[in-house]
This record gives sequence, structure tokens and C-alpha cells, in this order.
Amino acid sequence: MPTPSLYADNHSAGFEKIPAPLQNNSFNILYVTDRHPFRDELENLNYNFQRSRSLAYGNVTIKTTSEISWTKLVTESQVAERTEEIELSIDLITEQARFPETPYPLIKQSNGDIIEDPATLQEARELNQKFHAELSQRLAIAPRKEVLIYVHGVSNTFADAAYALAELWHFNAREMVPILYTWPAGRGGAAGYAYDRESGEFTIFHLKQFLRSLAAHPGIEKIHILAHSRGTDIISTALRELFLVSIGAGKDPGDVYRIENLILVAPDIDTEVLSQRLIAERIGDDIKQLSVYTSAGDRAIRLSQILFSSVNRLGNLVGRSRYRGEKQRIP
Repeated sequence: MPTPSLYADNHSAGFEKIPAPLQNNSFNILYVTDRHPFRDELENLNYNFQRSRSLAYGNVTIKTTSEISWTKLVTESQVAERTEEIELSIDLITEQARFPETPYPLIKQSNGDIIEDPATLQEARELNQKFHAELSQRLAIAPRKEVLIYVHGVSNTFADAAYALAELWHFNAREMVPILYTWPAGRGGAAGYAYDRESGEFTIFHLKQFLRSLAAHPGIEKIHILAHSRGTDIISTALRELFLVSIGAGKDPGDVYRIENLILVAPDIDTEVLSQRLIAERIGDDIKQLSVYTSAGDRAIRLSQILFSSVNRLGNLVGRSRYRGEKQRIP
């Protein structure tokens, strides 16, 4: 991606503060997914648009196609006009563990009660401990004991989403632990949007599993979430359901989930739906900062507006102001 205008020709990006283990020309990203795994023609692991009933996590290593040094990468990351083109490619995807399929199997006890299989629950707990151990290793290296989660939109492949997060993390001076939550999108074709939309509904339970696990990790001080396009609908649905459960249990969702920033980029959400989902139930009260970035030219939003006869999609609203550059606030 182009150098952010804030950094162009201005050495204030903070790259000089990045710890030595993170000073390299590659990107190692932790991912969580319910995409279906497959092997390509070279027997390398990858993930497609099909749905998996089990949630998996692992790490993806992304490299630059040129043999660029760290010093050169830092220089090129802070200028408006680069001296050489920098491209990214996936080097290796490694799945570290896969949780049991959901819904968990049920068993009938001697007293007639129906419960989730204790053996499956124990397996899930053990895998969650391993996930926490992986998080702890990454938090130990990170300058800030915080995580940055990226939830992509429709038509995104696993690689598309991984590249986006790698670049976002890099231009945030690699301060936090980046985690890619990638759901089964990217089918393509005439019915691609409809399939991706239903995959977004499918992934909600798994996303809640993931967020509950993060919230239970004592080493995470703050959670930042950036969602794009259809991913904004997915994350807002998951957060609403989690927050309502916390409120029902007498707990403060702000304390439980520690969400510092929720950033919605070109949100593919009907404004009336959002007003009822987040504003009417005051779900946003438990998020420190909510930011919305609009895009009048977003193609996915235009398509959804046609398909669902939506009067207004949040992502293509343009706030009107008497003064140029004045920020617009959502009530």
C-alpha cells in the first residue's frame, strides 16, 4: 500500500523503536480461521472460500519479493515516491491447531440431562491453553501488550486479508500483536456476494469463541479491532451478542473485553440496522473509541444497496459540514 501521508517524508513513523526480533523484511502474522483447508499443487497448505465447522489457528509468513534490507524497507516506508516497487507474497502457512467441530456433540446423562460431551470440552480447553501460550510469546516481544484484529470483507481470499493486515501492522510501527480473523469469503461469480454474506452469518459463533478466548488472556491490556466492508456487520453482530450476555451476567462488557478501538472502514451495514443493533441498545457505550471511515465509491456497498433496497449504507454516507475537514460524529 502507499505510504500513509502522515509518514511521507517525515521520520515520525516510529520504526526506530521496533524491537530487534521484529526488524526484518518479512511479516509473521497470527491467524484464526474457519475457512476450509486444502493443499495446492505443491502440497502447500492454504485456505479457500468453503466453510469449516472447526476453528483453526496458525501463523502465516509473508515475504517481500525483492531482497530488500530492513534499513531500505524503513526508508521506502516513509517516502511518498519510492525508488523501487515492493511486492508481497505468502511464503508459508502453518496451521498450529484445530478446535473440535461445532456444535459440540451432546450426550445424555444417567439422570436424563443433555449436556455437551465432557471429552470434547476438555479438548477445547487444552487447545485454548496452547493458543494462549502462542499469544504470550508474541506479547512478550511486542512493544505494546495489545492486539490488533483485522476482519476483512467480501470477495477477500486468505492471501488478500493477510497482506492487508501485514501492511496495517507494519505502518503502525509493528507495535501490537496482529491477529487476522479470516472467514469463508471470496467465492466470486454472480452469486459470490450472497454466498459471502451467508458465510458472514455462519462465522459469528466462531468469532465469538475467538473473542472470548482473547478476553480471557490476562496479558492483553487492550484490544483494537479494524473491520472492513461486510466484516463490519460480522464484528458488530458478534460484539452485540457477547456484550448482552455479559450484561445479563451482571458484568461490565468494557471490563471483560477491553476494546479500546473499533474501526469500521467502508461499513457494509444499513444505517437503520446499525442504529438498532448498536445505538438503541447502547452497545457502543462499552467501547472506548468508535471510528467510521466512509467510501462513496465502494463497489460492494453499491451492490448490497441494490440487492437489499437499502436506503442508506453506513459506508457510503458522506457527512456534510460547513467547514472543510471538520470531523463528523455518530450520535
